[in-house]
Amino acid sequence: AASARLRQSRAEQRIAGAEEYPTLSGAASYDRERGSPNGILSLLGVTPTGSQTQSASGSAPLGVAPLPGAKGSPAYDLYQFGFDASWELDFWGRARRGVEAASALSDASYEDR
Repeated sequence: AASARLRQSRAEQRIAGAEEYPTLSGAASYDRERGSPNGILSLLGVTPTGSQTQSASGSAPLGVAPLPGAKGSPAYDLYQFGFDASWELDFWGRARRGVEAASALSDASYEDR
């Protein structure tokens, strides 16, 4: 049991030491999408068949290109990539004192064993 506590305290010491280093994260995604015929262009008066309604004043049709076909826009690929890096500066020694405390607990577990 004492050896298990020693392994646990050493693992906690490594976790506390990780706060001194930068944090890195990344993400990537891929989507295959198609615009809906009932989407944003329908608010402008464009119908799925390509005909246009009259503008609010009723004088001329809106100058918006019609949607191609009844299924909306052609499908397209959407790739997204992201990367973040952050590092908390340890001005007041919070991370440093955490590592020191974890080291002291690890040393105490060693001596207890």
